Amino acid sequence: MINIINNQTGLIPKQMRKTMDYESFEINRQLEQIRDQLDRLEKKIDGKLTNKYLNINQVSEFTGLSKSTIRRGVMKGELKCSKKVGKLLFTEKSVRRWIDG
Repeated sequence: MINIINNQTGLIPKQMRKTMDYESFEINRQLEQIRDQLDRLEKKIDGKLTNKYLNINQVSEFTGLSKSTIRRGVMKGELKCSKKVGKLLFTEKSVRRWIDG
């Protein structure tokens, strides 16, 4: 004999209702994982946009310091930069850290 309960949509066997509840739970769990992944991606994208590269002229304007002072900070190892493309490139984050000490 099948146990039947009255649901809003009509009569549904109890075993089928358990299966539907589990499937609904699984779908909600998967949606929550997708939301978490989207949140992490959004944070990464936002971080990259604020972490753009600046050349030495832009760093000079940004900080109000001379180019020679900036070069001195690089030579002492106090200010991180990239030299891969043949010129000094700085992330805004590294410049802020250098200025803040």
